[in-house]
Amino acid sequence: MRCVTTTLALIALVAYSPSTRAASIDCSLFAYQEDAQDMLDSVGFNEVTQLLDEDADGVACEDLVRRESRFHEGDGLPEGAVEAKVERGTEIGEETIEVRIADDGGSGALASVRLIGINIPSRGSASEPEECFGKTATAKSWSIVSFHDAIVWLEPGEVDRDEDGRLLRYVWFEGKEDKGPYLANELLVREGYASVDASASDDRYADRLAEAQAQAQADGLGLWDACDESGETVEAAQSGETTFSGSTDTVTDPFPVTAGVLFLTASYSGDGNFAVWVYHANGDRDLAFNDLGPYEGEVAIPVQEAGTVFLAIETTGPWEISATQKRD
Repeated sequence: MRCVTTTLALIALVAYSPSTRAASIDCSLFAYQEDAQDMLDSVGFNEVTQLLDEDADGVACEDLVRRESRFHEGDGLPEGAVEAKVERGTEIGEETIEVRIADDGGSGALASVRLIGINIPSRGSASEPEECFGKTATAKSWSIVSFHDAIVWLEPGEVDRDEDGRLLRYVWFEGKEDKGPYLANELLVREGYASVDASASDDRYADRLAEAQAQAQADGLGLWDACDESGETVEAAQSGETTFSGSTDTVTDPFPVTAGVLFLTASYSGDGNFAVWVYHANGDRDLAFNDLGPYEGEVAIPVQEAGTVFLAIETTGPWEISATQKRD
């Protein structure tokens, strides 16, 4: 999670140079209250985290939405839902999961299940190109629902199987905190990892899926941020360079990037340590610069997926950093 890597990096910044003012972070860097709370709980209330808990009551970013509150809670599992276990080592692909359906023997019958009412961008294959946001969507679909080796419940649709023989089902799971249950089909749409399948004949949860998609679009989540209306990858909205400067420890505003390489050029005229971390949208971080005394130089940072990045700078003197992905 982004909050975990941010925590580690900011702890490093504070520990590396205790005589300097620590770079503070605020609620604008988090989409959900739980992520901000994880940061506050991990680091504690100090110069780094003080803007997360301005009233010092131990609760971070109280105005942020909670992750699980975004999804409809059920009054219990729907009638007719059958317990199943997601097969270890399988992956979601083309809206399909491999499960073992519970039976009296205990081993369960292996079955392919197609999630009703949604489309997940294809990650591509040897014969077909990846669709926009495909690899990220398929990977995130697992982590967000914790599918691997997980217990789920399968609710039958109006039609039992599709033309490929896959079971057509709504997939339910328990939340990690309040146990839900939650509808996975809806959750994936709400987070922007899937879109509504307008051709689906089963409309039992059509209103919920439509509402989930409208919210994901409004929030610019997942594929609604990465892809344009034609399904092509959106180019980052920077033409040329983005430049930052200052003379104190700083956490920059996020700025857009595309998958590829980010070039950072830095100049520093202080006598102490100069360290710059790059934080990616998927939670990864890279140490771009870590030098003592005056410095000028450039580094190339790999960017795995389109989105935004931000920089955390530790400094004891004036600095300037330019960021670009364009080279003549």
